[in-house]
Amino acid sequence: MDISEVLELLKSSKISVSKAKKLLELYSIEEVENFAKIDINRKMRKGIPEVIFAEKKQLLEIKKIITSILKEFVKAEVDVIIVAAGMEGALASVVSSMVNVPVIGVPTSVGYGYGEKGIAALASMLQSCALGLSVVNIDNGIGAGAVAAKIANQKSRK
Repeated sequence: MDISEVLELLKSSKISVSKAKKLLELYSIEEVENFAKIDINRKMRKGIPEVIFAEKKQLLEIKKIITSILKEFVKAEVDVIIVAAGMEGALASVVSSMVNVPVIGVPTSVGYGYGEKGIAALASMLQSCALGLSVVNIDNGIGAGAVAAKIANQKSRK
């Protein structure tokens, strides 16, 4: 059964709203080719959006995942996006250049050589020319979440 069938059953009063909601939740996984499955309705069910862990993914795979996720964010009219990135930290700039909402970059302490412990990711994000990108300190997901909540709360008051 696909989403259209669930909606038709609901429209014809063959299932209840609560049954339709449960069935729709089952169809919330979007597969990106053969390398990623994204829970596109997690925010609706759990109150927090999907998290993508892209370790060991190739650059082309990551681009496809980002594109898929960003399409869902646009549909959901999100107020802010948090991007955590290690190594050279380029992901935050890429995402910021693709959306029209604020992006909060969280450099992570993954890395090696001169830029180890998140120094390269932090420097990269701070030097980004992508408009709408703000950056918190290395591994400061709590700070990013707090800022994101403030942005979302401000938007909801209007």
